[in-house]
Amino acid sequence: MVVRRSLMLSFLALFAVPLVAAPSTPSKPCLTVADYVAVRAAIESGNDDGTVFQAFLDKLPTVTLMQSGGQHRYYLFEGDLLLSRDEVRYALGHSTGGHTEEGPEKLGRELIVNVDVANRPLIWPIGHRALTYDIDLKSFPNDFPKAVRDQMVNNIERAAGEWVAACPGCGLSITHLVAHDASPHEGDATFIVSYANATDETIASSFFPSDPPEKHHLYVFPAYLSTSYDKVGVFRHEIGHILGYRHEHIRPEAGCQNETGAWKPLSDYDSKSVMHYYCGNGGTLALALTAMDRTNHHALYRGGL
Repeated sequence: MVVRRSLMLSFLALFAVPLVAAPSTPSKPCLTVADYVAVRAAIESGNDDGTVFQAFLDKLPTVTLMQSGGQHRYYLFEGDLLLSRDEVRYALGHSTGGHTEEGPEKLGRELIVNVDVANRPLIWPIGHRALTYDIDLKSFPNDFPKAVRDQMVNNIERAAGEWVAACPGCGLSITHLVAHDASPHEGDATFIVSYANATDETIASSFFPSDPPEKHHLYVFPAYLSTSYDKVGVFRHEIGHILGYRHEHIRPEAGCQNETGAWKPLSDYDSKSVMHYYCGNGGTLALALTAMDRTNHHALYRGGL
């Protein structure tokens, strides 16, 4: 399914535009720039009685998923970031003044990384870079074609391998624990890959290194099966988030919507980055790692953090 650019431009996304499916009849009105401006102003002023924020929430799709032994309901925030009500409010309240235009000179070009309150990159630290994952085979419905599932598993492995290969000497590995696939449990691996027939709004979602363990899931949704985006590329993009990278199209010159939260651009704008949505002035259906992606990823992870 080809994502309509008009729909993509309506999402102010933290992980989504190339990963957002375009339903023929959207169940909720799309958020606009005006919606974001209004809710941020209300929260930052401290004068919101909850009305403006609730109106914003009412426009967000919701997803209910099984995690930690129970059902958890999330808002599909800015495309396909799965956040609780409180997390949405926190993200909106920290959406301005939280980024810096200055990056370490030793870093290469492009890529944008999450940072903490001290402006330190939120990536996997040295000694904690042997990442592992399970594939929750039980999450696939009984009638799901085995050949399609096996190809999906292969695509994840290929995407992970490209990020690892781009960072020799970084101590980074991303390993599939095949023996756990029949009955994975949270905590047995760094993250679990699950198929979830929970939404037609997006293709896939993942998490950042700083997220709590219960959110360490890479979800694949039904729209993945029909997307026109490169199916390995979708996982390259999601694993980029798992490694700490934000979206390249945050920058004003991208011609897309802005994102929330604290972030640091590491260098000049790259319109073809694996982390760039297919929106505005850039992005590709391939979602491939560019030479600049590889250079900057290696520089950051070799930086001694």
